[in-house]
Amino acid sequence: MYLNAGYIAQYFFGMPQLITKDKTFSIDSSTGFFSYSYRSMFFGKFAKDKLPKTPQEAKKAAEAFIQRADALVQRERVFTQQQFPPLFRNLRYVNAKSVANSLPFGEGKGGAIIDHWTVLFQGYVKPSKDEDAVPVLDSKVEFKIGNGGMVIGVEYQWATLQMWEDDNKLVSVKSNKPNAELSIVYLFDFDERSLNPFYVSEE
Repeated sequence: MYLNAGYIAQYFFGMPQLITKDKTFSIDSSTGFFSYSYRSMFFGKFAKDKLPKTPQEAKKAAEAFIQRADALVQRERVFTQQQFPPLFRNLRYVNAKSVANSLPFGEGKGGAIIDHWTVLFQGYVKPSKDEDAVPVLDSKVEFKIGNGGMVIGVEYQWATLQMWEDDNKLVSVKSNKPNAELSIVYLFDFDERSLNPFYVSEE
């Protein structure tokens, strides 16, 4: 994931480099977790008359982005030639919440208004083929939706790569690149019906 940071920033968010005048993309070299922010689109003193009006509209905007991103991964050669996985598979919607902006909005129009929406998804994985999917603890993909339904921020804490299991109910997720240095093992908690991620070095 880390080695593809430039491609993710370019194809998903239209960034020619990881930091531009208005945008920032950062990625953790160990986990592959990343964040994106279109900084100038947050808490500005400009009209936002095309914001989603309901949680359902915000969710729809996030899901539209997911569909576009997955289509890019399946279409663009920079992703297909290395069998790059869809980044947003095995996610389930949690909630959508509005974030208020209390800055003055035009002359004589102060007070709180909606600045953007956050739309939260959580990763779900099957502990085995015969069991229902359960949530992965601490996993999340959070989208920030701005004017016109634009994705203006992403917090990505989720590993969605190849998966297999063994007799001890361990679900392992790792990069399919031959020189991968890190894998993730999910240990199933029977009592809590959840999966706990552990990072394991290949060395």
